[in-house]
Amino acid sequence: MRTLTRSDTRGAVATGAVVFEAALLTPLLVVIMLGIVEMALLMRDNVALNSLIHTGGKAATSFAVDADRPAATVADAPATTLSDLTASAIEQAKTTLSKDSISELWVYEANPAGFPLRNGTDHFARCDDGCAAYAWDADAQEFHRTGGRLGAHDIDACGSSFGVYVKANHSFLTGVFQGVTITKHETFQLGDGADCRVATS
Repeated sequence: MRTLTRSDTRGAVATGAVVFEAALLTPLLVVIMLGIVEMALLMRDNVALNSLIHTGGKAATSFAVDADRPAATVADAPATTLSDLTASAIEQAKTTLSKDSISELWVYEANPAGFPLRNGTDHFARCDDGCAAYAWDADAQEFHRTGGRLGAHDIDACGSSFGVYVKANHSFLTGVFQGVTITKHETFQLGDGADCRVATS
């Protein structure tokens, strides 16, 4: 029977150490790789959300109608309005972001900082006066007006500013990490032409 030499013992110890280190490091490396993939997907959704907001805002600024229309509530809001045009453009836009992940869409009268003018402070806590809120209907695959009141004369002058705010839920692909909420907003200005008045409500 062969007797184990000192070199054999050292080799066995070294092999055992390598196996032990691999057992410790492999899960860590897997988590790091998953984290890189997940962050890349999160960044992709952030970029897509920015693109959607820009698409919606630009579509609304390019449309002009008669502003001499009375303020409307959710129930009787006309179809061709600034907020509806924004929602429709986002609804129809091609994007890598699932529309089902969008939980809120606001179109609002903006203050100089880009937040809702009538909220009093710089936040998106509520959408009441000077704001129109929408929610995504996953079954109908379209936005439905859910609240707020944006009057026809809230945003009716050449050079007036309005904002678009979208909140979406990002679910991580692997399920290793918890999902996060991503929010974006952008301010747009109506054109300087003679027909730049728009109906907003």
